[in-house]
Amino acid sequence: PLAGANARARRGRLDSAERFLNGQQRQLDDLEQQRGDLATQLRQLHAQIGNLQNEKRSFDERIAKIRAELNSTTNSKQYTMLLAGLKGVETSKSDADKQETALEEKVAQVKARLDAIELQVTERSALRDRAAAELAERRNDVADRLSELEAERARAASAIPAVQLAVFDHVAHLHEGEAMAPIVTISARHREYACGACNCEIPFESLSRLRSHPNAIVQCMNCQRILHLESVEETTT
Repeated sequence: PLAGANARARRGRLDSAERFLNGQQRQLDDLEQQRGDLATQLRQLHAQIGNLQNEKRSFDERIAKIRAELNSTTNSKQYTMLLAGLKGVETSKSDADKQETALEEKVAQVKARLDAIELQVTERSALRDRAAAELAERRNDVADRLSELEAERARAASAIPAVQLAVFDHVAHLHEGEAMAPIVTISARHREYACGACNCEIPFESLSRLRSHPNAIVQCMNCQRILHLESVEETTT
């Protein structure tokens, strides 16, 4: 029934807009999760750098203290021990410097990734917002008409045999409400006809059956749409 096709088509467009919005939201959620993970990683790196800097300040204090003791000692054995201790602390500080440099490099890498994710979040948010606005607009545009069409479809469906209605519902589900297609003439002379939706060839027997039984369910072998007659050109031979 035409009302059913129209109702399903409108409902299909609404469902399509809703699926698109949901897809944009899922992608946005994934990006925000990545952004959160990177922000956490960045905080952890800064904390590690802070700990290293505190440790290096401690090393500087120990180095200054040892140097002062070296300058004041007159005991050669003590001097040798202090000098060895100084070298050990300086080595530890050098290692801390290298670790801080490596961490700073990681910070730069994470910041670059975070900046890229932030840009994607901004772009995806804009897409999500446009999708939400489009869905709202479609709902407002078709809500009243859709209710009328669905009521009309329900009335028409009550007069259709259950088997035929099941076929219609199945095909409509496959093609977002576009369940029907006309038979179009390719060459009347050669009895060549095609599905108006997918352009697949339609056997002449299918056309003949529809002519003799207009209420019969005849489907395209390719797309499964229910075929109907419009202005099929007749052969003159």
